[in-house]
Amino acid sequence: MAASSNIMTSKFFMATSPSSWNSTNKSKICLQQIDRSSNTNGKMVKFTRDSSLKVKLQAQALLTNDSRATSMIESLKDEEMMTSPPATMEHLTTEGRLINDGLVFQQNFSIRSFEIDSEYKVSARAIMNYLQESSLNHRKKMGMSSDSLVGVTPEMIKRDLLWIFRGMCIEVDRYPSWADVVQIYHRIYTSGRTGLRLEWIVNDSKTGETLVRASCLAVMMNKKTRKTCKFPEEVKQELKPYLTTDAEPLFEADKILCPQVGKMDNIRTGLTSCWHDLDFNYHVNNAKYLDWILEGTPTSLIHSHELSRVSLQYRKECLKDDVIQSLSRVVTKETGLSTNNQEIELEHVLRLESGPELAGARTAWRPKSICRQTIN
Repeated sequence: MAASSNIMTSKFFMATSPSSWNSTNKSKICLQQIDRSSNTNGKMVKFTRDSSLKVKLQAQALLTNDSRATSMIESLKDEEMMTSPPATMEHLTTEGRLINDGLVFQQNFSIRSFEIDSEYKVSARAIMNYLQESSLNHRKKMGMSSDSLVGVTPEMIKRDLLWIFRGMCIEVDRYPSWADVVQIYHRIYTSGRTGLRLEWIVNDSKTGETLVRASCLAVMMNKKTRKTCKFPEEVKQELKPYLTTDAEPLFEADKILCPQVGKMDNIRTGLTSCWHDLDFNYHVNNAKYLDWILEGTPTSLIHSHELSRVSLQYRKECLKDDVIQSLSRVVTKETGLSTNNQEIELEHVLRLESGPELAGARTAWRPKSICRQTIN
């Protein structure tokens, strides 16, 4: 991304470099205004604006050997660094709010008992539901939703267009537990000529620790032909006030090649899409694909490891009463598990029993550090 001098731009600012994301180094990500052109005398300078719109100057020393920051100055806890007015916890949980001049949406979610798994941690399916809910609420704040239409603009309605997910990538540093409150930040920016890139950061609302990062490519589909189509210029103009420009992606999604079905050694058959699996577009909801992927994952792995990353590529919509096969195989094997925490990676394919592929995916699994968390 080309830097322009003395221009303040909105982005997700990370306390550590993307290459250092892991379970032992949990980065904190906050929303700040950054002057990318300021970097003088071995100091990286960042500017933040508080609620009174006064500019504050912060500096951080850089490592001499690898040009990465040794530490980050903690965000000012006692001052509101957003330009929007403060909101109550109830408001953030039920409605959310637009911040950073409308470019970012913020919403809180409380982990409920029916969203946790056998380890008392929030399920991967629930995380995907939070991401979708916050994204739709973001678009609702943008005026793109009504009682009967969700996430579409007037120009989209004229052209019988709707949004579908083409690809999704989620990274989990730590799974929150029952009754924890997470804070989600969501932004949108254009991706090529055909779609939008949606990105989320999920933080612990108490500590600010970053728990989850996610990125998704959304494209348009014609409601009548069920085929993807180009991004109309008229729709771009409707969305322009809410789109982040010159955005750098949170991370690069895995490239998912077409795995050879004949090499898959774990196969689950007879999975059926039901009426309650459908969403408002009358096809199976994107989170259900993850359920099927987990159904095709070896049970022994699920008991000993937890999902740390999933990259999913949607290839065909799934309709009611379709019968699905979930196939997987291990592509990397752990070595010396007793002395290190090397992850295990799997390839996955979802396909109709009639032949066509619905989705391809790649997952990474890390050993569970705690088998079960006791609830007091």
